[in-house]
Amino acid sequence: MDFITSLVVTDLADRLKNISRAFPKALLLAPSPKPIPDTFASVSGQIKLQKISTLLAGKNQTTCNPENLHLPHTDYDLIISLFDIGFTNNVPGFLNQIFGHLGKD
Repeated sequence: MDFITSLVVTDLADRLKNISRAFPKALLLAPSPKPIPDTFASVSGQIKLQKISTLLAGKNQTTCNPENLHLPHTDYDLIISLFDIGFTNNVPGFLNQIFGHLGKD
Protein backbone atom coordinates (compact mmCIF):
# COMPACT_ATOMS: atom_id res chain seq x y z
CA MET A 1 0.00 0.00 0.00
CA ASP A 2 1.40 3.41 -0.93
CA PHE A 3 1.89 6.00 1.80
CA ILE A 4 -1.08 8.21 0.80
CA THR A 5 -3.52 5.28 0.85
CA SER A 6 -2.02 4.23 4.17
CA LEU A 7 -2.63 7.70 5.63
CA VAL A 8 -6.22 7.74 4.34
CA VAL A 9 -6.93 4.24 5.73
CA THR A 10 -5.47 5.21 9.12
CA ASP A 11 -7.58 8.37 9.18
CA LEU A 12 -10.72 6.45 8.18
CA ALA A 13 -10.10 3.86 10.92
CA ASP A 14 -9.69 6.68 13.48
CA ARG A 15 -12.96 8.28 12.37
CA LEU A 16 -14.96 5.03 12.37
CA LYS A 17 -13.71 3.63 15.68
CA ASN A 18 -15.77 6.09 17.77
CA ILE A 19 -19.07 5.61 15.92
CA SER A 20 -21.66 3.81 18.01
CA ARG A 21 -24.16 3.17 15.22
CA ALA A 22 -24.23 -0.20 13.48
CA PHE A 23 -23.83 -0.30 9.70
CA PRO A 24 -25.03 -3.72 8.50
CA LYS A 25 -24.82 -2.67 4.84
CA ALA A 26 -21.72 -0.56 4.17
CA LEU A 27 -20.11 0.27 0.83
CA LEU A 28 -16.67 1.53 -0.10
CA LEU A 29 -16.18 3.29 -3.45
CA ALA A 30 -12.58 3.84 -4.56
CA PRO A 31 -10.56 3.77 -7.78
CA SER A 32 -8.67 0.73 -6.48
CA PRO A 33 -10.31 -0.61 -3.30
CA LYS A 34 -8.28 -3.83 -3.11
CA PRO A 35 -5.57 -2.58 -0.67
CA ILE A 36 -8.17 -1.09 1.68
CA PRO A 37 -9.22 -3.40 4.55
CA ASP A 38 -12.53 -5.23 4.25
CA THR A 39 -13.52 -4.40 7.83
CA PHE A 40 -13.05 -1.55 10.28
CA ALA A 41 -13.68 -1.55 14.03
CA SER A 42 -16.25 0.68 15.66
CA VAL A 43 -17.77 0.98 19.13
CA SER A 44 -20.73 -1.12 17.97
CA GLY A 45 -18.56 -3.85 16.39
CA GLN A 46 -17.06 -4.55 12.99
CA ILE A 47 -18.07 -2.60 9.89
CA LYS A 48 -17.83 -4.99 6.94
CA LEU A 49 -17.42 -3.16 3.64
CA GLN A 50 -18.65 -4.19 0.24
CA LYS A 51 -16.10 -2.78 -2.21
CA ILE A 52 -16.73 -1.34 -5.64
CA SER A 53 -14.02 0.04 -7.90
CA THR A 54 -14.62 3.31 -9.71
CA LEU A 55 -11.67 2.88 -12.03
CA LEU A 56 -9.81 -0.42 -12.12
CA ALA A 57 -11.57 -3.57 -13.18
CA GLY A 58 -10.12 -6.72 -11.69
CA LYS A 59 -10.87 -10.37 -11.21
CA ASN A 60 -14.07 -10.69 -9.15
CA GLN A 61 -14.17 -6.90 -8.77
CA THR A 62 -17.40 -4.96 -9.27
CA THR A 63 -16.91 -1.61 -11.00
CA CYS A 64 -19.05 1.49 -11.47
CA ASN A 65 -18.79 4.88 -13.12
CA PRO A 66 -18.74 7.65 -10.47
CA GLU A 67 -20.34 10.05 -12.96
CA ASN A 68 -23.33 7.72 -13.37
CA LEU A 69 -23.66 5.51 -10.28
CA HIS A 70 -25.53 2.27 -10.75
CA LEU A 71 -24.94 0.49 -7.45
CA PRO A 72 -26.32 -2.96 -6.57
CA HIS A 73 -28.51 -1.62 -3.73
CA THR A 74 -30.43 1.52 -2.76
CA ASP A 75 -30.53 0.84 0.96
CA TYR A 76 -26.94 1.19 2.16
CA ASP A 77 -26.44 2.31 5.76
CA LEU A 78 -23.03 3.81 4.98
CA ILE A 79 -21.26 4.77 1.76
CA ILE A 80 -17.61 5.79 1.89
CA SER A 81 -16.00 7.31 -1.18
CA LEU A 82 -12.22 7.58 -1.20
CA PHE A 83 -10.24 9.49 -3.84
CA ASP A 84 -13.19 9.93 -6.25
CA ILE A 85 -14.54 13.39 -5.50
CA GLY A 86 -11.45 15.13 -6.89
CA PHE A 87 -11.90 13.44 -10.25
CA THR A 88 -15.65 13.87 -10.53
CA ASN A 89 -16.88 16.53 -12.95
CA ASN A 90 -20.22 17.03 -11.20
CA VAL A 91 -19.60 16.90 -7.44
CA PRO A 92 -23.16 17.87 -6.38
CA GLY A 93 -24.55 15.27 -8.78
CA PHE A 94 -22.13 12.64 -7.45
CA LEU A 95 -23.15 13.36 -3.85
CA ASN A 96 -26.84 13.34 -4.83
CA GLN A 97 -26.42 9.93 -6.46
CA ILE A 98 -24.73 8.60 -3.31
CA PHE A 99 -27.58 10.02 -1.21
CA GLY A 100 -30.05 8.22 -3.45
CA HIS A 101 -28.42 4.87 -2.62
CA LEU A 102 -28.69 5.34 1.16
CA GLY A 103 -31.53 3.68 3.03
CA LYS A 104 -34.00 5.57 5.16
CA ASP A 105 -33.03 6.41 8.73
